[in-house]
Amino acid sequence: MTFKTIYDIIISHYDEDYCSLQLVNSRKVLSKGGMNIHNIARHILTASREGDGDVRMIYLFSALFNGLLLGVCLLIWHFTRNWIFPEFNPFSYWNIIGNFWENIIPISIPVLILATLLGQLDWFSDDVGEDGTIVSENILFKSVISFFAGLFEELTYRGVLIWVGLIMVYLSNKYFSSLVALILLLIFIGLALGSDSKIFSIIILSVFTVFWLLVRTVENPVHMINKFILEIYQWTVAENIRMFVIYLLLMTLAMMMISSKLKETHPLGIILRVLIFVIWTIYALPKGISVLGNLPIIPTGASEITALLYIGAVMWSNLRFKEGHKYQGQAGMLNSYIFAFYMIYIVFTFGMIYAIAVHFLYDLFIFLSEHIVQIIKNRGEISSY
Repeated sequence: MTFKTIYDIIISHYDEDYCSLQLVNSRKVLSKGGMNIHNIARHILTASREGDGDVRMIYLFSALFNGLLLGVCLLIWHFTRNWIFPEFNPFSYWNIIGNFWENIIPISIPVLILATLLGQLDWFSDDVGEDGTIVSENILFKSVISFFAGLFEELTYRGVLIWVGLIMVYLSNKYFSSLVALILLLIFIGLALGSDSKIFSIIILSVFTVFWLLVRTVENPVHMINKFILEIYQWTVAENIRMFVIYLLLMTLAMMMISSKLKETHPLGIILRVLIFVIWTIYALPKGISVLGNLPIIPTGASEITALLYIGAVMWSNLRFKEGHKYQGQAGMLNSYIFAFYMIYIVFTFGMIYAIAVHFLYDLFIFLSEHIVQIIKNRGEISSY
């Protein structure tokens, strides 16, 4: 018997069907008692939820687009910074306070607690409508998206977009009177022409004339509005009335959240979400507000008007951050607005690098916390792979 004959005999016993059978038997051995290493590992990564390739492409394209947009804005700022608000530099507050590891822990712990609690609210959700969203993607992909969100959003909304805000606020202030007067003139003329009463038309045009005279006599109207808003903020954080005003504000916001479409379907989940939001706002909002009056990006020796211009730009960027989270619904927009104030506190107290890290950890821990809930919820599907 030659070596080839022996080899052919052995191979004949290990055909494709036989090997498949042995593979199944080996998996049965591994899965004795319901345990299967492959299935368990996959369940941990996916929580037994099917991802969507289209969703992944959309989020990756969105991250790429945001990165390109940020790059374009930074290039425009770089080549025009010498003659458009040369005092502003988004990298001047990259690292305000020294050792990163000593400072990142105390400022990130409140955010990690918030993110973990928000993720645990998934216990009160029926998970309807999550298929085809990033929530159903594996945890590794969501970690990558969290990193891009922390990096690009902070460099944009707490960075170069403030410079854009300076331009927007400046132009609005310079041409505010003329633009408002022109718009109202067109509206009043339309009302006058559309009215059958000559007396009514005369009254409308008279009101416009009075308004025109008043607007033209107001100097720096946008700065005046910014100052009014800042005074309200400062009044809000005054020690004697701070809590009363904040509680009043939070009750209004809480009612808005309750009336909006929330992910939680159980009443207890809704109550907990509102409670978490209220506690977080009481903690985070005053920190952001207190920083607004002492921004490091305000030029040394700046006049009150210049200082208000910078504050207005930061507030404008903050609003853009909120609008950028419309897809999360009204409750998500409110959460992002308060979260932006905490990011203002971090970026102008510690530095941009801290804000990027905290933002990344916030998104990541929300995903991780919710993912753990889904792993437990769907534990019965481990053996279905």
